[in-house]
Amino acid sequence: MGATSETSTPGPDPDPTSTRSTRTKYPIYLTDEFQEELNQRYKRMNAQRIMDDEPEIEKHKHFLEAVLRAGLDQDDLDDYVEAMEERY
Repeated sequence: MGATSETSTPGPDPDPTSTRSTRTKYPIYLTDEFQEELNQRYKRMNAQRIMDDEPEIEKHKHFLEAVLRAGLDQDDLDDYVEAMEERY
């Protein structure tokens, strides 16, 4: 097998201004189905942005925080929480 170049080695972004370097980790436990739904929505949003000649967005820095912010800002958040409590 050939040697792996540094640019293709997975791992944290060495840039000190990267999202991984500037934000703290916050564990969140989601069902596999919900993770898949989030991933698909993120991919669709980025695909649409590419088709519209707009820059891609970062998953954690832009998309996931926006999803959580949108949920917190909803007037019916309490209803969603109660529905999840009843569901699980």
